[in-house]
Amino acid sequence: MQVNLWHFVKRWTWQLFGLGYCVLACFGGSGCDTVRNDSLTAKLWHDTSFVVPSPDPKLAISQTPKGILVQYDAVSERSGEIKRHAYLLEPNLGRIAKRQKPVFTDPAKAGPRLAIPIFTKNIPAPPRPEMYVVCSTNFSTFSIYSGKLSLGPCDLPVFNDRSTAKELALTPLAVTGDASVIAAVLGYWYVASNPGQVFTITP
Repeated sequence: MQVNLWHFVKRWTWQLFGLGYCVLACFGGSGCDTVRNDSLTAKLWHDTSFVVPSPDPKLAISQTPKGILVQYDAVSERSGEIKRHAYLLEPNLGRIAKRQKPVFTDPAKAGPRLAIPIFTKNIPAPPRPEMYVVCSTNFSTFSIYSGKLSLGPCDLPVFNDRSTAKELALTPLAVTGDASVIAAVLGYWYVASNPGQVFTITP
């Protein structure tokens, strides 16, 4: 009996391509730990790239016509690259609390800036500045004080900067790669289970 190996592998690859998407759907389940850890598709979707405040964020907070402007240095945990970011505090408080990426802005577009003094431990005795900031020692958390009013504590943003659009574009390639590996394993298993059969390859 002769079996066309080319059509066998092709047929199984396309079937497993669809199976790969089903496998992708179970990544959230507790029974799919091996798939989540080892497959190309799992690594594509579960690889994280958190952006966190740098050890020395060089925090700067100022008043602008559009509100409180926060500027700081952030570092990508994946690449180690440090970037300077700026955002308006009030509109982004909810996003930062949910660990979502804030809406960054160009400081030049915020208008005239009046720097707000920043203190860690040595808070000045009265009379204090009209507005001032008290930070944690690592400058990742701060509170703003103005007279008897205060805002905070506010955390600097921590968010996952994973590009969903990029992952969607690469998923078919990753799933095909996973399916090809599985097809090769099944092909080997088929040959090992049927030693008496002869395979021929046709273009």
